[in-house]
Amino acid sequence: MTGRSPAARALIAAIAAQERDDLATAAEAYRCLAARTGTVAAIARNNLAVVLDQQGSHREAHAGFQHLLAGGGSGGAVAAYNLSRMYAGPVVKDMPTGTRRSRPNSTVTFTGSRRTTGGR
Repeated sequence: MTGRSPAARALIAAIAAQERDDLATAAEAYRCLAARTGTVAAIARNNLAVVLDQQGSHREAHAGFQHLLAGGGSGGAVAAYNLSRMYAGPVVKDMPTGTRRSRPNSTVTFTGSRRTTGGR
């Protein structure tokens, strides 16, 4: 994958870190990118929530997905999918009462000029 902008290249690097299981590096990069506006920031917010979930910060991940869900659009659709996966799994102690978590959620990636989602 290649990015046209510095932000897109930073997002690709963060995704690569996440795929290497370097979750601390990925989370830090996603946090920086999420503070911006635009498509890269929206993708970074989703991916940050996924990483937080992978790290066991389920409440923070849940809040991130809820924020994206409230925004609607394709980001809201991906967040709804990720939340449904969190709710479908075994009970997790630090989640809101009654919620469950299953496998890791979807990370948004780029293929060519289109955005896609893929399971982790």
